[in-house]
Amino acid sequence: MPGIASSSAAACLQPAAARDPDVLTVDVAHARLLGFTAKLCIHPAQLPAVADGFDPSAQELRWARAVLDAAGRASRRVRTADVLLDPTRRCRCLAAASPVGAVGIP
Repeated sequence: MPGIASSSAAACLQPAAARDPDVLTVDVAHARLLGFTAKLCIHPAQLPAVADGFDPSAQELRWARAVLDAAGRASRRVRTADVLLDPTRRCRCLAAASPVGAVGIP
């Protein structure tokens, strides 16, 4: 594998997502579908597309708020097999990732 990386570097080849903003947007959307919450950028020009692509949508924030409110009222966790599942974990992550003051989430 080092030969491929060295050859690419010598030829100044970059992944398509590094050169083409449309490819990067599709790549970020695909990463989100797979459950990723971040992406490594190799150029500052990629930052806006990646940040926009991973920002939670207004619908996701409303869902997170509703789940957190319900969890606050219920104050319980669910035990399945030997794994303690916290149903509010994703909601807290979404709320933390949202811009300050977005959709009323502190």
